[in-house]
Amino acid sequence: MTYDSTQPSFVRENWHLFATPLTTLLTDVNLDMRARALKMVPIYISKCGIGLILRTGLSQFLQTLIFPGLAFLPESTPLIESIAILEPTYEALIYLSEFLQDGGGVEQARDSAMVLDRLIREGITNGYRHAGKYPDIVEILMRSLGRIVSAMGFRSSKHLKVTNVGIHAASLHSQLTQLIRQDLLPIYWEILTDPFASHHYKSVTAAIDALGATLVAVWPRILSGGHVLKIMEMISLCWLNMEGTGGVPSSNVRANLQRIRQLLSAISASGSEACTHEGYVMALVRKEPWLTPLLSL
Repeated sequence: MTYDSTQPSFVRENWHLFATPLTTLLTDVNLDMRARALKMVPIYISKCGIGLILRTGLSQFLQTLIFPGLAFLPESTPLIESIAILEPTYEALIYLSEFLQDGGGVEQARDSAMVLDRLIREGITNGYRHAGKYPDIVEILMRSLGRIVSAMGFRSSKHLKVTNVGIHAASLHSQLTQLIRQDLLPIYWEILTDPFASHHYKSVTAAIDALGATLVAVWPRILSGGHVLKIMEMISLCWLNMEGTGGVPSSNVRANLQRIRQLLSAISASGSEACTHEGYVMALVRKEPWLTPLLSL
C-alpha cells in the first residue's frame, strides 16, 4: 500500500500516526527528504478533510513546519536545492489556503487570506529581494505570485502602493500602514525592464502572467492609484528589449504583452484617465515606431 492509495477514512482515524513521521521529514536536515515530504503535504491535507484540519488545529501546525522552507534561498542554499525546496513549499501553502477557502466558512476564508498574505510578505517580496538575480528563482516566485493574487482577488490590493493619497485622506494608523506595505509593482518593473530579459524568457513570461492576474484582480486600485501609465511604460520597455530576438519564446512574450496592453486599455477606458492614456500611447508610438504592433489595437 502506498501513501497515495491510502483510504481517507484510514488517514482520518490515524491522522496523528501520519503527522509524526511527516513532522520529522519536514524538519529533516536532508533537503531531498524535506522536499519529498513537502510534496506529500497536499495529499495528507486532502485525505484528512476540512473537518479534521479545523478541529485539530493542523492548519496552524503545518504552517509552522512549512513556512521556513521559504527561507531556503541562494546564496545560503545551493541553487538546485533551493529550487527543489521552494517549488513544493509554495505548492503546499497555496494548496492549504485553497483548501481552507473551500471550507466555506467566514473564519476559514480569513485564515486562507492570512496564509496568502503571509506568502507575499515572507515569500515573494522577501525572496525577490534576496534572490532576484537568479532567473530560476524569479520564475518560481512569479508563477506562485500569479496564483496567489488570483486566489486573493481584490484583497491583494494591499500590496500595491497608492501614489495619490492626500495627507488628510486617511487616519494616522492607515497612513502608517500604507508606508510599511511592500509594493509588487517595482518587482514587475525590474523584471520586465531588464535589458537582458530576452535571455530568460521563462521568468519574464511568468512575471507577465502575474502582472495580468494583478490587473484582473485589482484593476480599481490600478486605476485610482495612478498606475496605468507606469505599467504601459513597463511593457513598452519590455517589448523594445525583445526587439531583434526571434523564435517561439520571443513571440509568446510579445503575445502576452499585447494581452496586458488590452487589459490596460479596458481599465483606462473605465475611468477619467482615458484621454491621458491614449495621448500617452500616441506619443510613445511617435517616439518608438517599433511599439506600433504592441500599442495599436
